Amino acid sequence: MALYEFECLKCKKKFDVDQPMGTEHVADCPFCKVSETRRIFSVPYLNIISDTDLAARLIGVPKARLEKSKELRDNRAKRKKDPKSEKDIKSNELHIN
Repeated sequence: MALYEFECLKCKKKFDVDQPMGTEHVADCPFCKVSETRRIFSVPYLNIISDTDLAARLIGVPKARLEKSKELRDNRAKRKKDPKSEKDIKSNELHIN
């Protein structure tokens, strides 16, 4: 099934219809019941998230915890690139020589 957007030629209202892909795009206006409609081509909505974010959302991890863990991952990646960093990668503690 695909979601298509239509506009009524009589009342000028827009509406969405779920229709199987590959079928003729015909829909009656749900507002004025007229069959004079046209399909509108619009930009599709894409919501791209990582697999780890999706998995965490599915098991119910709080958003604040997700953001904190993402921040720690980013910091860890930065420190791995810089061998002269003063912070320990695992414990995140300062080392004073």
